[in-house]
Amino acid sequence: MEIYNISLPGGQVRVNTLIASKCYYKNGNPTDGCASTDTSRFFTISSKANKLTAIGCSTLAYLGGYNRHRVRTGCLSMCLDQQSVDQSGQCSGMGCCQTSIAPNLTSFNISFDNRYDNFNVLGSNPCSYAFVAEQDWFRFEASYLG
Repeated sequence: MEIYNISLPGGQVRVNTLIASKCYYKNGNPTDGCASTDTSRFFTISSKANKLTAIGCSTLAYLGGYNRHRVRTGCLSMCLDQQSVDQSGQCSGMGCCQTSIAPNLTSFNISFDNRYDNFNVLGSNPCSYAFVAEQDWFRFEASYLG
């Protein structure tokens, strides 16, 4: 795990995490899209500073993890094409969504729901992406869709 910054006064570490991606080939078959991280030896994931972010049209991403219990959070992003998404840079659910994550996660995995897929928008948006990042770090742009 790559460490970007350590803040002793704030008790926080900024690290590089994985980006889950799921893309569709022209024949309609998907790539396997998932990513997982186990931080239990070092720290928990901050639910105050981080969000689950999903990018794509017809994309439902899940973040599953463990604190004292098994938890699962979903984020749904819908759109028809690049022209139909939110142009403000916000993750409003049109092309991009963000949602809160459970507190005290020591491990998590990101996966995509197969009931929502990008095959119907294959020409303009064949891939979906999901990741955990600082809530104010990411700014969405419609060009990320294709």
